[in-house]
Amino acid sequence: MQLDFAKKTAIVNEKTFVWDANTLFYDEKGSPITITADRLTKGTVVSIEATWIKKKPLVIKKLSLLSK
Repeated sequence: MQLDFAKKTAIVNEKTFVWDANTLFYDEKGSPITITADRLTKGTVVSIEATWIKKKPLVIKKLSLLSK
């Protein structure tokens, strides 16, 4: 996984995901969180719900952190 907080992108399994102001982030308990570099690190297990637009990166609608 590669992260770029400046561009708001994440590459997971060779797919590019982006997030915007409408993206919802949740912690392991399902509580809303503000995403930061220390919360989303390489090796963090996540569940991603995204919208696909042809020839564009996947836009994350909901990202949930999962416990290991």
